[in-house]
Amino acid sequence: MAQRNPKLAAIAKQQGGDGVLIQSDAAQYMGSITTGNVFTGAALTTGTLVSAPMIRREGRFFVIKYL
Repeated sequence: MAQRNPKLAAIAKQQGGDGVLIQSDAAQYMGSITTGNVFTGAALTTGTLVSAPMIRREGRFFVIKYL
């Protein structure tokens, strides 16, 4: 879990926890962001286009403490 979300592991440690259990985890596709550039030269026109998904993640977690 620490590799997946280092901030979540850090928060669990700050709260005195030894680990994290996932109760629920969901992702929702919200759309995409697209950006592009066009380069024009004397006789050549080229362009680049990049598109990236917008994903909203929601999760509930339990911080656990070993006794």
